[in-house]
Amino acid sequence: MIIGYKKDMESVIKAAIALRTNPGSTMVCGNNKRDLERELYWHRGEIVVYVDDLVKNIPFHIRSSLWKQVPGCNPSLRGLSTGSFITYALRHRKCVTNELVGLLASYYPDLFNVLSHKDEVSKKYYHMYREVFGEYHSMKGFTRFQEKGDVYYVEVYPEHLIIDMYLDWIEKKNTDRPTVVKSHRDHYLVNAKYLGYNKTIVEISPEEAGRLATVTDIPSHDSLWETFYDSQYIDNRRNKEYAKKKIPAKYAYLSPDIKNERKKIERGIQRDTLDDFFNR
Repeated sequence: MIIGYKKDMESVIKAAIALRTNPGSTMVCGNNKRDLERELYWHRGEIVVYVDDLVKNIPFHIRSSLWKQVPGCNPSLRGLSTGSFITYALRHRKCVTNELVGLLASYYPDLFNVLSHKDEVSKKYYHMYREVFGEYHSMKGFTRFQEKGDVYYVEVYPEHLIIDMYLDWIEKKNTDRPTVVKSHRDHYLVNAKYLGYNKTIVEISPEEAGRLATVTDIPSHDSLWETFYDSQYIDNRRNKEYAKKKIPAKYAYLSPDIKNERKKIERGIQRDTLDDFFNR
């Protein structure tokens, strides 16, 4: 039997339950409904069942314990729950969804025990969870919005599939104006309703992004402050070890701003003056 499911937490849990009750089934995953139908097309002629038809609802005892956090004072375990484990592990670029479903099925109905990572597969996905969790929260912490005309502008280059979570975070953070986000080759507009769109978050063309994020000749407050800071700082007082700890090199790829800060830590700060800033 072929069981089709989508790549989201709800469907993955249902797929784990279906696999547990129907061992030996072949699991087929799609990123969305259209992608799933395209994948299942190659199995025409076989017995194909959608996971929603096999598992109507997630049992109450599973759903109610999804966000139960692991007890303890270890900082690495803060926020760790079955729900967060599945959510972040699914977004890892190397996640094999069928393997994750098989892992959850092996622990069902006690899915909480998957967090104890007693076997190699659960350890593997725990490390994936940690990598994605760390990248997402570092992106939020290191984000520096730039004022470009009437909108904010930011560039990010996440390694994992977390851009939708990041856009949702921006929507809640910047409620006063739209924000243009460049992520790799894609461009998004957050709080797009301010500009007449029907949706809050929309994908836009590079040309539209360039038109919205216009560059003005007026220096921003952030660039003025950075120049003032660079002109006044004393190199001997800079705690480089502490700075390296707070801005790890492994996250320098996330945005041009973080990369620039890492260069200052590693190579030192160029001694500009305020006159240099206003004479540019």
